[in-house]
Amino acid sequence: MAEVIDLKAKSRKRKTAPPSAAPWSIRGVSPEARNAASLASRRSGKALGEWLEPVVMAAAHAELKGTAMPAATPGDTLAAILAQLERRDQAMQDLASKVEAMQKRGFLKRLFGG
Repeated sequence: MAEVIDLKAKSRKRKTAPPSAAPWSIRGVSPEARNAASLASRRSGKALGEWLEPVVMAAAHAELKGTAMPAATPGDTLAAILAQLERRDQAMQDLASKVEAMQKRGFLKRLFGG
């Protein structure tokens, strides 16, 4: 038996964006908080929404359970970002030192030929 397909119904479904794709705007968020979130999301390699999702969920969960932490100040946020940048900078320096040591021993030439 042939299956009847309602093309209009399919067309209507395509026009409606899924709730997760709908834009979301929040008033009252300081430019510092927006910039910090944007920077943190870029550093993590995630889109802003993808980065914010677990942050918002954790904060909401803690608030609903009554275990919410006090809101971070812009200074706290900046300090946390700077600390993370310092850790990454140190990791890059450590990696560069290891590569340099391998180059001195000729390890990379043996490994990759050359």
